Amino acid sequence: MGEIIEHSCLANSARLDWLSVSFRPSNEREMEEILEYVLSLAKFVAPACLFEPGGGRRFFAESITAPDAGILVRWTPHGGKINGGCVSIDLQGDFWELADTDERKAVILDLADLPGFNKCTRADFQRTIKDPVANSERIFDLVRNRKVWVAGYNTYQAGSHVDSLGCA
Repeated sequence: MGEIIEHSCLANSARLDWLSVSFRPSNEREMEEILEYVLSLAKFVAPACLFEPGGGRRFFAESITAPDAGILVRWTPHGGKINGGCVSIDLQGDFWELADTDERKAVILDLADLPGFNKCTRADFQRTIKDPVANSERIFDLVRNRKVWVAGYNTYQAGSHVDSLGCA
């Protein structure tokens, strides 16, 4: 898995921007192990972070977030009515920014090894263009060649048939 991560999301200035994973631990002790890991992870990347009630309780009974660490964890204890015995972890952009490359890889591998790992439910990648500076036409060319994507667009077609110089 480490090779896949190295070649797919860390190469070419691409980076993981959001990762959601779900777990189905077989007992309360395994659920506690998952929650303890997430809490220690938040303190690792943002030692002074505070935990507060989180969102997403429509599908889970409990939810806490550490906004400074970019972590949201939701769960329902075993026997709960909605998703009983399930845990969902969101590692958001702030988290990935606070962790270096080796730490990111280690976290992904750790998550897959936690008890009751079910699946990755969301993985968003981004590619930031810093050098050379890209103007809108360069970005459009990269989108048309399917090398980058601009959030909010749902097709690879131009909004206009010609650029600012009249070229197709």
